[in-house]
Amino acid sequence: METLWIDELKTDVNSAMPADELKDYVTLSKSLGIPNPQADREELKSLLHELGLSIYPNAKVDSYLREKARTEGGATVYWCWKPLREIDKLSSMNRFLAGFQAPISRQQDVVRSSGISTVAGTGQPWRDQFDWTTAQNALAAMQVNASSLQLRDVLTASTFTNLPHGRVESGSVYGHSVPYPVLLTVKSIVDRLPDVQFFVTDYAVATPDPFLAVSRPSIDDMFIIERWDEPGFRS
Repeated sequence: METLWIDELKTDVNSAMPADELKDYVTLSKSLGIPNPQADREELKSLLHELGLSIYPNAKVDSYLREKARTEGGATVYWCWKPLREIDKLSSMNRFLAGFQAPISRQQDVVRSSGISTVAGTGQPWRDQFDWTTAQNALAAMQVNASSLQLRDVLTASTFTNLPHGRVESGSVYGHSVPYPVLLTVKSIVDRLPDVQFFVTDYAVATPDPFLAVSRPSIDDMFIIERWDEPGFRS
């Protein structure tokens, strides 16, 4: 299939922790029965690197799919994430907002690029594990300027023509065929980390451009690892 500009933006991902240290960290957390989202996230990043899987930038995928949905479907069409499997549907229902939610990494990208380093009125730094309630409360206290307006556009439901782009719709699984090579990628990840969750982008047109993302129940972001053309050709 044709290589698109967005395919050229894929980058390598790896854990910031040395492999032995990460293994000990994960093992210790599990042996103590202590939830450790950071370790879970680093473990997933390390596996993606080991499998040679690079990732798409979330913000660019968001922009790309918004334009595709608009040009191919019209002004009322939005893109969303759908669970790949039934188990992904069940495990995702309580993890994401029922209403509008831009991808977490999209929010982080805008915060970092805006130059806003602290939460208004608190002096506390913005965190990588983005807290939705803190962000919403902080918006009310923000001084209206170019940066806060940009941040407001990403975090509130009143923008993007009120379309819930990027929402996880847990009511049904992805309904189209998935290419065989992509299924092999899914299996290679599941075999190593059985608790992973997979989501596929979708929007209401005949032949959407699907992206596959992987996450875990304990973490709040996704890693977008695959793209293919309908009806089933892998990039």
